[in-house]
Amino acid sequence: MKKISIIIPMYNSEAFIRQTIQSVIQQTYSNLEVLVVDDGSTDEGVKICRELSLADNRIHVYSLEKRGVSAARNYGLSIANGEYIFFLDSDDMIYPSLLKELLCQMEEQEAVLGFCSYMRLDSKEMDALEEVPYEKERCDCQSAKGEAVQEWFHKTYKNDMSGIGGKMFRAEMLGSLRFDENLMNGEDTWFVYHFASQGAQTVFLPQKWYYYRKHSGSVTNSSAILFGEKYFESTKRIRDSEYQKKNLDFALEWEMYFIYQMEKKYLVLKEIGKKKEYRKVKEIARGERKHPLYSLISRKERSLFFSCFYCIPLFRLQRYLIYLCSKWKQRLCRLL
Repeated sequence: MKKISIIIPMYNSEAFIRQTIQSVIQQTYSNLEVLVVDDGSTDEGVKICRELSLADNRIHVYSLEKRGVSAARNYGLSIANGEYIFFLDSDDMIYPSLLKELLCQMEEQEAVLGFCSYMRLDSKEMDALEEVPYEKERCDCQSAKGEAVQEWFHKTYKNDMSGIGGKMFRAEMLGSLRFDENLMNGEDTWFVYHFASQGAQTVFLPQKWYYYRKHSGSVTNSSAILFGEKYFESTKRIRDSEYQKKNLDFALEWEMYFIYQMEKKYLVLKEIGKKKEYRKVKEIARGERKHPLYSLISRKERSLFFSCFYCIPLFRLQRYLIYLCSKWKQRLCRLL
């Protein structure tokens, strides 16, 4: 019976960690080790985890000095004993039969990576999940290998594959791959990209069995106000890597995402009055217009990008007109 190591990095998650761990220990698959790696929390999260570990010896708690989520995940990888590794964030939850189903499908398909789809829920919706009965039947899955895996990552299942939560890896295939501790954003996407680029056998469960918790908060508390070149670094790395490989289709996907990141960040910083920071984003945007890929995106997107940084009212008007046009086309298609 194969063992699954569940790595849960934690920082100040006392409000959610009990629910997260309970969703693991209530799994229909029992041969687990739950590795909670605390990243210098200042709340009661560690105490809660240690209490839970007294009742279930599969739970192990480790405390580190604060170094970031990547360092916590890397520590978990260094001590994991399972043949399979599964990643879960400290405020999320998983469906009761997810681990069993992923493992069974990966074993049957001889896959090295497995993942499912996800839902974003608020805390009230998360609480309601505990009362929902689960299905005992096996579910269908999709499998891919080689270039098809890369197509999944860059396009088909880009949203499902971009995060690390809900991903199960065959441990022996990870080798020396670790999370980049210098990245402040997208470190999980960069990690999965490296693995998916190998094109090894992968399975996907279309069921939305990973539950991301939505947090309320003002825009000033958003990570978008944090600034630095490294905020965009993972996106640029993937884009440039695919460009160098002459995979223009994939490179353009990430060029568009990079542009979207800059637009979103600039508007947030402008709204909250972070003058120095939004000017820096504007400088990056100015330089981006010289990139070879920029000239390959549509005129519409280039026009939006320019107006975002030089005439925000025009940018918003353009976005609104695009929205109206899209709705009109949908209505016309229904009539036809």
